Amino acid sequence: MGKKPKYKLPTQKRLGFFADRLWGRTVLSDWNHTCAVCGKGATDAHHIVPRQHYATRFDLLNGIGLCSRCHIWSPESPHQNAVLWLEWLAEFQPELHHRYIDNPRPVFGGTVNVGFYCEVIESFREYFEPGEFADLVGIKFSAWLEEQK
Repeated sequence: MGKKPKYKLPTQKRLGFFADRLWGRTVLSDWNHTCAVCGKGATDAHHIVPRQHYATRFDLLNGIGLCSRCHIWSPESPHQNAVLWLEWLAEFQPELHHRYIDNPRPVFGGTVNVGFYCEVIESFREYFEPGEFADLVGIKFSAWLEEQK
């Protein structure tokens, strides 16, 4: 019989969850956990270019910190009123607005698979303390990623 592998990688779906979580936490940290709209505590990381576009899905410059009211519930939120949201971006975050206007549907030329997610997850390691990173993605997976370097 062959040797049993030391570690079985998480599923692709689970790896996507880890990547999304790391991206969101990093975006919120970049915005000092402050809502860009109202200045209250930010709990949500919002994608400027929608998250279904993998070319920018995990790009930190594609995120903005928002409180849940400004993100979801306000009539002016990006999910309730896209036109008002773009007007707000143009006035208060012109660099993010231009980034979206210049490339609203970026093309992704890669493949979304386990390897893709592992690379994305590893790219976020530098933003976290080692113990925090391991807590977020799992001790065994964190160690496995470290071994792959």
